[in-house]
Parts: sequence; structure tokens; C-alpha cells
Amino acid sequence: YGEGNIFLRFLQHVGWGDLLNVGYFTLPTLPAAVGGGGYFQRALVRRSLALLGAAPGDLVLDAACGRGYTTARLADAGCRALGVDLGERQIALARARFGHRPRVTFAVADVTRLPDEAGGTEFADGSFDRVHCLEAAFHFGPEGRDAFLAESHRVLRPGGRLVLVDFTWPDERSARIDQLDPRGLVRASWQFDDFERLDRYLASATKAGFEVRAVHDWTRPVVRRSARLIGTVGAVVS
Repeated sequence: YGEGNIFLRFLQHVGWGDLLNVGYFTLPTLPAAVGGGGYFQRALVRRSLALLGAAPGDLVLDAACGRGYTTARLADAGCRALGVDLGERQIALARARFGHRPRVTFAVADVTRLPDEAGGTEFADGSFDRVHCLEAAFHFGPEGRDAFLAESHRVLRPGGRLVLVDFTWPDERSARIDQLDPRGLVRASWQFDDFERLDRYLASATKAGFEVRAVHDWTRPVVRRSARLIGTVGAVVS
């Protein structure tokens, strides 16, 4: 993420800090917006980690962990949590903020091509109980997402679980990205080219060896309400 980007500076002004995810908005909680966006970002984290179902003692890979908030939450719940990210600055911030906590480790690594070892943890076959990835895989591109799914399946033990929260297109209308982001502001800020189609995502997961147990559609609480914010900011900075 570009620290000098005017769009991201605005989002930091309205409450973004430890987290970079969009957030989960419900009508009863909208008054919390007066305190900034952090409340809604943490709400999305809670829902994502609830689906993960990690137990104390589990070894969890927090893939593309960003500034480490979700990794720290996992460690606070008793998990052995390893947060990895390709961004050296992000990992430095994560270590400064949460690295002193027990059971948490951070390391620079590419989750689409995991090294043999990082942060003192080996990425051996079947070595992790859970893999978590929150709103990051859209950065990877189609080949990168396929590689991440394959790597996640490899390092998970039999019966392990991957929870992947990401943006997708519901059907073949992926050309809409140019209509929704005509100036490329959002794509430049978040460093991505396009979103994946849901059917291809599910096919890729199955090909990697996963059994898809559930698909949760969070379009309304996450995408539609955040899109209004993005549209407002786009009008301000254009």
C-alpha cells in the first residue's frame, strides 16, 4: 500500500490503523461510524476468525497478515500464530505493535510460494491446523491465487481448514471493473487489476484439493456499503 496515496490517507483519517480490510457494516451498528472505520473492520475480523474455528494450541498461518492485528487476535485466543506478508514495512509494523506478545511470530514471505522456513516455523506438508487470509488474495492475480490455494492445501493437516475472505464477481460481468473504477483510483490504491469470478474461485479450490464446505455472501454488509464510501472519496479527490 502506498503510504502517500491520497485515498489511503483519507481512510486513515477516518479510523483505519491496525487493519486495512474494508469492514462489516450492519444497520444497527452504523452509529459507530462516528468513531471511524475501525469498529467495522474489527467486526469483519471477528466473523472471519469465527469461521476459522481455531482452538488453543492450533498452529495457524495468517497469510498476507498486513499489520498483524488478526495474527495477534489468534495468539490471544491461545493459538500459535504465524503472520506472513510480502511487505517488509507491514511486517515491521506488525512486529513493533504485536511482536512482544506470546505465541505470535511475524515473517516476510510470499504466500504464493512459501519458503522452507520462516519465523522459526517450517512449512512442511500437513504442518498447520488452520490457514487464514482476509481480503488479500485479490492482490495475487489468477495464477497467484491458484498457487496460494495449492500451497495452503499442502501445508494444512488432513481435516485442517482454510478461511479465505475475498472480493469476487458473481458471474461473467468482470468487465464492470472499468465502469466502477473508471480512473483506476481504487485499483492503484489497493494494487490489483481485477477480481476473480466466484465459479472460477471455487473450481480452483477444488482443483487444489479442498472440499468447499461453505460460501458466505457478504456483498451487502461489506461491498455495497463500502462502495458508497469509495464513491464519495473518489468524487472528493477527482
